[in-house]
Amino acid sequence: MLPKSEADSVRDNLLERITPTTDVIVSRFGSALDAASISELEAQLQQDAIQHGEEVFFPSLALLSAAGNIGLSREGLLAKLDLEQLAQLWETAFDLRSDALQLALTRILRFAASQNAKVSNITLLDGDPHNCGNRPVAFVLAFSNQKARYVYKPVPATTHNIYDVVATRVCADLDIRPISAPVLYDGGDYCIRSFVPSRNRLSSDDLSRYYYAFGALIAVAMLLEMTDLHFENIVVYGDAPVMIDTEFVLPPKDPRRAKWSFVTSGLFAHEISPLNQVSEYSKIKGRIQREHSHYRYRFARAEVYDLHIARDLEGNATKPNGFSNLIEQGARDASRIIKKRSSDILEACDPWLGERFSCRQLLRNTSLYKIMQMRLWAPSPMRFADREEHVRAILHRGRSLHTSGLGSTQIEHLVERELVALRRGDIPYFWADSSNTLFDSDVIVARGFGKGLAKDRLRTRLARMVGRNPSFKLKSVFSSQMQLQERR
Repeated sequence: MLPKSEADSVRDNLLERITPTTDVIVSRFGSALDAASISELEAQLQQDAIQHGEEVFFPSLALLSAAGNIGLSREGLLAKLDLEQLAQLWETAFDLRSDALQLALTRILRFAASQNAKVSNITLLDGDPHNCGNRPVAFVLAFSNQKARYVYKPVPATTHNIYDVVATRVCADLDIRPISAPVLYDGGDYCIRSFVPSRNRLSSDDLSRYYYAFGALIAVAMLLEMTDLHFENIVVYGDAPVMIDTEFVLPPKDPRRAKWSFVTSGLFAHEISPLNQVSEYSKIKGRIQREHSHYRYRFARAEVYDLHIARDLEGNATKPNGFSNLIEQGARDASRIIKKRSSDILEACDPWLGERFSCRQLLRNTSLYKIMQMRLWAPSPMRFADREEHVRAILHRGRSLHTSGLGSTQIEHLVERELVALRRGDIPYFWADSSNTLFDSDVIVARGFGKGLAKDRLRTRLARMVGRNPSFKLKSVFSSQMQLQERR
């Protein structure tokens, strides 16, 4: 545990370090934003800097605080702990996140000007930073007669456009609410979309329509071999499940990697499934909790998240196995629409299937990356270089289904890029282009990461759906999932 006075001193030092940067943001954007927005933005930037500072510094500081109790010399520990290097890593992370925020604000204000609107209520959304501190940013545009909320996403819109093409055609023909939030502005390496709020108190009729629409979403996901469809990426918006993150579409093929399935997609992976109607999840994140006159450092915290939970009008979470027939029917009906409109779908997707195509690749579980990042900050062993070698060894040994097929040189390069991201406070982010070359930002990690063109993969998937009836026997999946949920 760390004494409160020492913890407060660290916080004050962090705030002192970031003050010049927040002053720059105020001077640069103060004329374009109202005073309330600037003040709130400053507070959010400070909170983000302090939170990351807690993750980086507090394990070492807590050890220093406990030195006397465990028979160690505080001075001896200070000589061994790489606090100066940790400070440099924290400063680098903060500078990168600040630069990413300023770029986001510049783009948001440019979009607002094109719409003749004023920007307010800017919110740094909770999420893992990628590619030098980039994260989504929510904001409100005030027009002459109304307000609307939007999301800036620092990723290409390619895969979302492909999903939107299929989803909008399916929903229009089935006469159901859209299950996609369309891209309003495509900036190449970023996009702006409408913000999707959660509206999850539903009547009996709305619940029936919701689960029917979920079946349609399953059919679209099956066609596009979408993955990462966990509970945080699907929001209950009235009688429709809306997909808000669609970065994993038509991935490169390789027989040595895991094939797509309802489980590998995340849709029916028990712990992360959006159909798993449980509201509390533990996220791996370093946090400080106050206990009387001390602060205690913990590696995990429980976070309530229920945007994916379809509730009845009394607020009770529903059990999807009671709607399995509707979900199956929605999937079958959507599959029929996809078959009927296969040529139209292929033609409409064509602009994003050529050289512009890019698809994110999740090579390892995000939780593993977060644990490895915490290992870099925790002073065991005490020298940062020794901890980094420990993490490097774990990443080398920890092959996954998605890294199968990479040669030893490619794995070496991959691990080095992972460590670069972890050191700067990011969660590693990889993507593949139309030639199936694997990248980290603009750095090539591996060539020949898969086979075939995205257009050929979509054409093959469409042909399979046209040639036979996909199997949507979901009752047994629901049954096993509900049993796991009840045991939990």
